[in-house]
Amino acid sequence: MLLGGTVAGEYRHPAEWEKALAASGFRAITAPFSCHTPREEIRAYCEIAVRHRVMIAEIGVWKNLLDPDTDKAREAMAYAKGQLALAEETGIPCCVNIAGTPGSAGWDAADPLNYTKEVYDRTVDSIREILDAVKP
Repeated sequence: MLLGGTVAGEYRHPAEWEKALAASGFRAITAPFSCHTPREEIRAYCEIAVRHRVMIAEIGVWKNLLDPDTDKAREAMAYAKGQLALAEETGIPCCVNIAGTPGSAGWDAADPLNYTKEVYDRTVDSIREILDAVKP
């Protein structure tokens, strides 16, 4: 078992993040980068993690794939695919999200709409679309 978490603090580049990582005492962390981060910067973060014998164990999506705004839902889907592809590329074993909600209570809210067959089907279709596109 590894003690893990998200490395907190302000950092603008990998060298600053490395100091926060060392101070954290973590052996497993969430990725400090995304699919929008330049590849050379991602490599630097990964090299730092290896140097400190820390596992990047998770990368997050945290976007609403069921957003009632179709443009936002489309952007969320593209981001989810990018994050899963990056997890595959870098060997991060977990890419995490929640399904989201089509309601207006908040993207991660317990909304009665979440329990409808339509939303269940949309959730399954969303997951299939991501997996079919990335092929992890």
